[in-house]
Amino acid sequence: GGLQRALNRVALTEDTRTHISYGETAALVSLAGDDWSETKGFAELRTMGADQIGPYAMQAAEDIGIALAKADYAISAGSGAKSIGVISGGQQRDKVIGGLTRRGWTQQAADVLAAPESVAETAAVRQYVQMLGRVKIDDGDIMYGPSGTDLLAMGDPSGKALLDDARIAALADCLGDVVAAEIEAVSGPNGRSAIAIGVRRPKNNSATPNSIICTAWSGSSESSRYASLASAALNSGKATTGQAYSEVLRGAVVEPKGGRDNIVSLHGDTPDGPLVAFQLYARGDVPGLTS
Repeated sequence: GGLQRALNRVALTEDTRTHISYGETAALVSLAGDDWSETKGFAELRTMGADQIGPYAMQAAEDIGIALAKADYAISAGSGAKSIGVISGGQQRDKVIGGLTRRGWTQQAADVLAAPESVAETAAVRQYVQMLGRVKIDDGDIMYGPSGTDLLAMGDPSGKALLDDARIAALADCLGDVVAAEIEAVSGPNGRSAIAIGVRRPKNNSATPNSIICTAWSGSSESSRYASLASAALNSGKATTGQAYSEVLRGAVVEPKGGRDNIVSLHGDTPDGPLVAFQLYARGDVPGLTS
């Protein structure tokens, strides 16, 4: 699937496994259009996988020629300022090189550019310097990261890729056919060893989002405990907003998948929008994970 293909393009390191973000940009743009001011339907997912560039997507196309709306998919991995990423497909080499060199980037090699130490320009351009410290343009793809980034860690990594991690691969399988996802392959409380959240591919932009949360556990007793807590919460519990979980995640099903990583999936419709499952996790509000 698309997520697996993207996970194969970023090197597996202690940092990249901490936070992975993915978006099948082309599918999301075909659903919601390329007007960045639009918020209807699945529009808010279009910047997934390019989290740091996302808020500047419209400006970046004009300022430096990075056209996120033209990409096939985007994946970024790592924590905060160390985040590296790939924007795959649809990028015009000359436009990007021209846009960046005009802003002070220097060419280190034919397709590699380095950001200047600092720029006395707009906040957006200062932001680009942080996230686009090193940039490589290759065959319509852009690989990027902060200064000092090993560009060989992206595109076609020489060592292990994220998908080579058995737990990450198992979580990607659990998510299924998703257009957006986040994976954190690091330990959490109560024996949780990793978590992945995704939005399944919708038929059209007015479809009710179907979201899935997959968790991996250190043992079968830990996963069974979570499955029963999640089922109970969905049955009669409330989110921190006061809304019943049965309304937040409609028709939700908790499904123990087992396997070496004791995976449990929780999937249901999120009528309040495609970001709901991500927001539940961000505020520590996933049913069954709150206690």
